[in-house]
Amino acid sequence: MSWIEGGFQRKLIAAYLGLVLAIVVVAGMYLLVSTNGPRVSWPSLLIGGLLALAAAAILGSFFAHQVTRPIAEMTAVARRMAEGDFSRKMPAPSSDEIGHLGRTLNLMAGRLEDRLIELEGERAKGTAVLDSMVEGVVAVDGSNRILLINASACRLLDASSVAAAGRPFLEVIRNKEMLDLLDRTLTEGTFARQELRIFTPVQRVLQVHASPLKGRAQTAGAMLVLHDVTELRRLEMVRTEFVANVSHELRTPLTSIRGYLETLLEGGLADRKHARPFLEVIHKHTERLGRLVDDLMDLSNLELGKVALHRQPTVLAEVVRNATTIYGPQAAKQEIKLRAELPHDLPHVLADRDRLVQILINLLDNGLKFTSKGGTVRVSASLTHPTPNTLHPAVDFVEVAVHDTGIGIPSQDLPRITERFYRVDRARSRELGGTGLGLAIVKHLVKAHGGELAIESELNKGTTVRFTLPIAPLGKNLV
Repeated sequence: MSWIEGGFQRKLIAAYLGLVLAIVVVAGMYLLVSTNGPRVSWPSLLIGGLLALAAAAILGSFFAHQVTRPIAEMTAVARRMAEGDFSRKMPAPSSDEIGHLGRTLNLMAGRLEDRLIELEGERAKGTAVLDSMVEGVVAVDGSNRILLINASACRLLDASSVAAAGRPFLEVIRNKEMLDLLDRTLTEGTFARQELRIFTPVQRVLQVHASPLKGRAQTAGAMLVLHDVTELRRLEMVRTEFVANVSHELRTPLTSIRGYLETLLEGGLADRKHARPFLEVIHKHTERLGRLVDDLMDLSNLELGKVALHRQPTVLAEVVRNATTIYGPQAAKQEIKLRAELPHDLPHVLADRDRLVQILINLLDNGLKFTSKGGTVRVSASLTHPTPNTLHPAVDFVEVAVHDTGIGIPSQDLPRITERFYRVDRARSRELGGTGLGLAIVKHLVKAHGGELAIESELNKGTTVRFTLPIAPLGKNLV
């Protein structure tokens, strides 16, 4: 027991006993002196005193218990409140000072419980906001120990939020550059920003903002906000490459045209023997410029969604036959076998006929350009069923494949092969007259039809380009 529960009670009992004993002694002496004189009976006096003493002790203990019991209960309630348990309250306190203290204690417990519930709700809201943020957030104290880390930061930095609180920053996030940025912020107490490149779990570019957390007298910690700018930097690089590639593609024919025209204007027109070849070269480069501008316009309209497809049920075999007929003479000249292998019972596809011809022409043109003498370019088709990732899961598709036995594409170049102006062998592509936009146009046209494009290739063995087209519903006119 505490002093209140033990010492105070003992002192109260002792006070009662002392008072009673004093009363007994005084009463006994009074009786002894005033009534009986020398004939007083000492045993009777002793027995009476003991009985009075026992009665006083019982009454003192009872009254002491009545005083100390509510105090003991309040002590137990306060102890449980300190441990976070507000379920126990003081039962029906009396109207005296101790009762007033009990009611105040109950009121304080209720308000503390309400405030803790409110704080827990605010904490839950803050956690939900942090976890729903796209940006990563990491907070550390003055010793670089983690205070909090949200889900986006864990995803970006390949870290775990389990038991992260209280652990050193470098133990959870193994990035020295980020730690140096934190140290600089904690030391200087100022805002800092830096762009970092990380390589795990995947290569990313992060823009990191570090802000100090101010305490009463000094910097108490720092907060990092992480922005994933990988895609933004990639798009900036693509834009820069696009401008450089367009400039180069335009400059090459324009330089040739300008050179030949200057020669003709300086007197070359009089030389009829050489004037015509010069004009033919100018005409060739003018056509190349026209193709480049047309492809750029097509690609721009496709990316902006400005191309309206007129999709109708189409006989795929006829479109393939028309495309192979166009390239028949070129294949014969290069001594390349050009074949179409389509089953007779192939269903009709829902496609824009002109755009489908454009897709096949681009793919056949690439196949013939990069296939050596004696090789083969083959067009095939088959029925395929939808996959869980297909845009139209209720529709079956026809898969068209254009296969060649050409030089192939290195595996590291396959992910970028459909980008604008991307070439594996730039010198050979320009020599063959390509604009570098064919596969980019094919990708967007296939996507506009609701299909998917896939490219498989093995170096020095050949390339297969596959794309899907939805099957046309029954009951529509054929084109």
